[in-house]
Amino acid sequence: MDTDKYFNELIKRIENPLEFNILISLSELVENLSNAKKIELDDKLKIIGVSKKYFDIINDTTGWYSLSESGIELKESNKPYKKFEKRRKSKPMTNFQKWSLFLLIATPISGIFYQNKSLKSDYSTLKFQSESYKDSIVKLKERLEMYEEKTLKKPDL
Repeated sequence: MDTDKYFNELIKRIENPLEFNILISLSELVENLSNAKKIELDDKLKIIGVSKKYFDIINDTTGWYSLSESGIELKESNKPYKKFEKRRKSKPMTNFQKWSLFLLIATPISGIFYQNKSLKSDYSTLKFQSESYKDSIVKLKERLEMYEEKTLKKPDL
């Protein structure tokens, strides 16, 4: 039993979107099916319609439903529901979504540039400190040599 085919046919045959019954709407198509098959088909179509939010339940015990906004859009589109689902999932981005995506990408990039600038500044500071330490080492070596010369000289007697 091809439930997709029956579901698409059901959507086409719904005359009153505010109130319909699955088996009544499909009565001509399901007249040759056994009662067990009709009940199984009714359950499967109900599950598809309610889970995909095409149907709103009016009275579940009697099997009456109404089309939701999505169901009305599906009916008006005259497309099979699986193609409609693909189109519905691939809607263009809203301005809010575009800005969110931009910020999602721009924030880490700006952080990288800021960190790079900070690292360059740290590098310059460390380079300056390194140069000053080298100068200090040279001066200390000179002093050490001077003291070594004084201590190693033999005193004049």
